[in-house]
Amino acid sequence: MHQEDLPLYLQIAGQLRRNIQESVFKVGDRLPTETELSERFGVNRHTLRRAIEVLRQ
Repeated sequence: MHQEDLPLYLQIAGQLRRNIQESVFKVGDRLPTETELSERFGVNRHTLRRAIEVLRQ
């Protein structure tokens, strides 16, 4: 399955995970706010919350 075939929230979770692994976001640091991340990814906050929940699991 290609990345673009995944639901949007899983694509965002994957991107956030890569950002953490590549030290774009440092482990232990706070992520940008929901509003900032929603704007960055061009999605609503509900979609972003689902992505963050995937990261928490």
